[in-house]
Amino acid sequence: IIILQVPQNSSRRQGMESGDFDISFPSTPQDTAALKKTPGIFVGNQKVLGMDYVILGTYGALASPLARQAVNMLFPIDQFASSVMKGTIEAPHSVLPDLMLYSDPGTYKAHVDVAQAKSLLRQAGVKPGTQLTYEFYTGQGDSAGLLLQSQLGLAGLHVKIVEKAYPAFVADISTPKPVSQRPDMAYWFWWPEFNSPSDFC
Repeated sequence: IIILQVPQNSSRRQGMESGDFDISFPSTPQDTAALKKTPGIFVGNQKVLGMDYVILGTYGALASPLARQAVNMLFPIDQFASSVMKGTIEAPHSVLPDLMLYSDPGTYKAHVDVAQAKSLLRQAGVKPGTQLTYEFYTGQGDSAGLLLQSQLGLAGLHVKIVEKAYPAFVADISTPKPVSQRPDMAYWFWWPEFNSPSDFC
């Protein structure tokens, strides 16, 4: 078995179409749709225990829980799942993956409320014009960052999008650093080794 790190979405699709790759991590929703129509290629889209999400820092401008709640209120997860990701992912129904033991669908329902988000940001002391950084690694998380940038702009916040190679990205989110060197928000995808909330959280 040969494992290759191929960060570029287009390269992963081309590798599958040419037969150079036998299996590949998903690329863009558009590539996924194209591969579904390619003879000899099976595209799986089964629900799994993993979940895509954005890590919110508990420091800097987002130190207050009110500020982090405001960010959640600004991100249109239903629109992201249906329009951006073209149904290749589902919007969450709780804070845990749907298939996880003890998950209780219906306990969480994301909704966009710009006015309430602005109020929460004022209470948290986050002023209009504040700049936040969103970091992602090549091949994953770029579309979420662009939507986040647009939506947070509705509340007067500026989002600087930073792309990193995977090793540098992991170092940024897992290595203790001064707040000034850490992203305020970062894309991540995770799945547990065991079907247990204690292994996911």
